[in-house]
Amino acid sequence: KHTSAFHITRQPWILPPTNTFDTMKVQCLLLGCILAIFSKSSRAYVERRLRDYSQQEFGDLEGKAVFIKFFKPGCSRCRKFDPIWQSLEEEFSSDPKIFIGTFDCTGGGGEELHEVCLMQEAGPPYPRLLYGGPDFLLQEYAGARDADALRAFVRERVALPCSLRDEHWCSAEEEELVRDIRAMSREDLDARIEAMNAAVMQEFEEYEGRMEAASAASELAQDEVRVARSNGDADRLRVAREASEKVSQTLQRVEEELAACMEKEKPLELTMMEEYANTM
Repeated sequence: KHTSAFHITRQPWILPPTNTFDTMKVQCLLLGCILAIFSKSSRAYVERRLRDYSQQEFGDLEGKAVFIKFFKPGCSRCRKFDPIWQSLEEEFSSDPKIFIGTFDCTGGGGEELHEVCLMQEAGPPYPRLLYGGPDFLLQEYAGARDADALRAFVRERVALPCSLRDEHWCSAEEEELVRDIRAMSREDLDARIEAMNAAVMQEFEEYEGRMEAASAASELAQDEVRVARSNGDADRLRVAREASEKVSQTLQRVEEELAACMEKEKPLELTMMEEYANTM
């Protein structure tokens, strides 16, 4: 069982929560929308630099993805959840790429540990589950907590992305991409980064234009319904309502497509090129 001798090298801090849009508004600030394209929605993100573990208790986490349970022994929910989590720890205990651990917020660990646990107090009740990597943002897990759901989540989601720093996580195709990026000159690299960012901007602007057009059409259709109703023209009202319904469906579809666009993660190629550019 993994216990609580856990240290971090810097003060932890919580990034502001990012919320999904209940309705997509064309009037939103463009900069805010573009930033939202590369954000994860609705859950708080906590930056945790998971370094300087006690090697005796946690082993070597270098290059591993992590899934950590934050708990307090006096918490009844934690005690009920313990058998499920322990079975998960045991199942993945020999996995070379994934670490499943437990963080006791009443144990030792010095000032840094207490700072981490104090930040947990402001969020959902214990136990809290965070996943990510030693040098990555940890996202809070909010899914089902039965054994099957957790096991599937670890296999499908708890993994480090391919990166220049952690190439052993890369597929054969991604390894080829890494080689291509390393072979690029700074001039070519900057040009490619600029082109990819421009493509992202263009995609968003296309959706923005479609939203503007659909919103305008929806307003016109609603105006036609109001005019037909006020004139007592039954045939015109029927036609106007049918047209308004079709326009509403189009608007809803465009809203969903825009939301999906904003939920997209930054392309891996762009992420790695920016990472490499920062080392040149």
